[in-house]
Amino acid sequence: MSQRANITNFVIKELGLPNDEKTFKRYNAIWWINPRKNGGLRLTELGANAFKSAKLKNYKIDFEKPLPVLPSKTLLQLNNYIDSPFYIGKDFVEVYTEKMAIQLVLFSGDILKFLDSKNRSKIAEKQH
Repeated sequence: MSQRANITNFVIKELGLPNDEKTFKRYNAIWWINPRKNGGLRLTELGANAFKSAKLKNYKIDFEKPLPVLPSKTLLQLNNYIDSPFYIGKDFVEVYTEKMAIQLVLFSGDILKFLDSKNRSKIAEKQH
C-alpha cells in the first residue's frame, strides 16, 4: 500500500468514518490534488480541513510575501521534494512532519528558494 493510501486510511479511521473501499475511494478523490496512485501528497482545501478535524499535528509556515500563481512545473516539483502531506495557500504552506517544516523555515518559507536549492542539490548529486 502506498504512503498516501496509508495516510488516507489513517485519517478515515481518526475521523470515525466507515473503513471500506467506497469510503476510501471517495475521500482519496477529494482530499488530494492528484488522486492517482502516485499523485503526490498535496492536499486540497477539503483535505487540509479533514486533517485538522482529525487533529493531526501540522506546521504552518507563513510566506514573507504572497505567492504569485505557481506554474504547474513548480507544483510538480513540490510533489517531488515535500515528503509529507502539504497544503499550499496564497501566503502559507502547511506540512505534517517536523523535518519538512524545519527545512521550509530555513528558507523563510520561500518555496521558490527551497525548490532552487533542491534542484541544485539534485544536479550536483548527479555530477558526482
